[in-house]
Amino acid sequence: MVAAGLLTRVVPAGSYVRQEDGGRTAIDISSFEFTDRPVLPVWKWFVAPIEVLASPEGSVVMAIILFFLCIGGAINLLNQCGVFSFIISRVAARYGARRYQLIASVVLVLMLMSALTGIMEEAVFIVPLMMPLAASLGMDPLVGLGMSFLALGFGFAAGLTNPFTIGVAQRVAEVPLFSGLWYRALVFAAVYAVLSSFLIRHARRSEGLAHGQAQSALGSSSGSGTGLASAPEALKMRRASQWFVGAMAVMLVFSLSSSVVQGMSDLAFPVTTALFLIGGVGSALLSGMGAGEVARTFGSGIVGMAPGIVLMLLAAGVKHVIASAGILDTIIFTGARIVEGMPRVFAAGMIYLLVLIMNFFIPSASAKSLIMMPILAPLADVVGLNRQIAVLAFQFGDGFSNVIYPTNPITLISLALAGVSYPRWFRQTIWLQLAVLAVTALFLVAAVAIGLGPV
Repeated sequence: MVAAGLLTRVVPAGSYVRQEDGGRTAIDISSFEFTDRPVLPVWKWFVAPIEVLASPEGSVVMAIILFFLCIGGAINLLNQCGVFSFIISRVAARYGARRYQLIASVVLVLMLMSALTGIMEEAVFIVPLMMPLAASLGMDPLVGLGMSFLALGFGFAAGLTNPFTIGVAQRVAEVPLFSGLWYRALVFAAVYAVLSSFLIRHARRSEGLAHGQAQSALGSSSGSGTGLASAPEALKMRRASQWFVGAMAVMLVFSLSSSVVQGMSDLAFPVTTALFLIGGVGSALLSGMGAGEVARTFGSGIVGMAPGIVLMLLAAGVKHVIASAGILDTIIFTGARIVEGMPRVFAAGMIYLLVLIMNFFIPSASAKSLIMMPILAPLADVVGLNRQIAVLAFQFGDGFSNVIYPTNPITLISLALAGVSYPRWFRQTIWLQLAVLAVTALFLVAAVAIGLGPV
């Protein structure tokens, strides 16, 4: 916010003419002109996170905050009632004797969970579950981290209906919520193929290195989990898991429908929130939680989201400072002049690179969305890019580097839980990062080539 405030003292003010176009606000690219610059007093910089709630964008910010609180409560219910652990254990039990199929299956399940719901911090709970499993298969810790932390991180980045990246970015960019799902599904499939191939190849090379730890790991993990659950408890967990999967299936169907049926996209935000609530609360009740415990657990999930809400308000405050001083359009105009005359694919690549750099300093996807998308979306208009492509470039730049940047606290916590040093992690996964960078760059080029749109 201080940096934004300082910019208001040196960057000249300017403005574009904006008009409604297909239900969203678009820029008249030929209308930019410099204007008188209002001087914001320094104290205004620091009250911006509160003032933004009374601004024209305040309703969007408050809707996103409510969305986050509901999802945070629902995810905490799913985590505490054991649905996530139950699904993982069922997959492990089914493919236990086929280790490479087990790796591929666990990665697919966790990637799907993260791609649909945006879970990432839950790696802190899932990594300790996967490490004994990997050791029991005679494989080194990287495989355990791959089946947990990498799977969640890459699923988060290749999000299908990830509310923290796709949901916020599309909402701010005024793109129909969860539109472009068919294209992100192709990205998801390609990333899954790269990650599962990488882990299976590494598992073949490291097979037997951890064999000496296998029995002790199995022994330490056999006294907990769903394996010793009684038949009634197992039945409850099965029903709870089926309820959750059903709610996510309905959300996927609705997301696909809302991207092609006119008028449904306006309902996507409240319907998605409702389905998360229905999935979380219903699963918790079916698992055996009492109503009082459900309420307390849901409340603790909301409390757990509180630091993120503060960060979102701070991020929205940054944009509010820039907009209030009239320099937002000047930044857009300057960015457009830099890429003027260059191929559109270059502009898309610049967005990807910019977000990739910013992700090192601001790991929070929602915070980056609130800071960057108000600039990137109209910039895309000016250079002739569909806003859907700008969102896709933002998604790629935000997500995959989360699992290798040391500024992401979840990365360091997960490595500590697995007993893997950061230098070793960097050496063993840098080629995977480069492979995903190449794959996503190709998808971005293809998106520009086909003119990927909002549906």
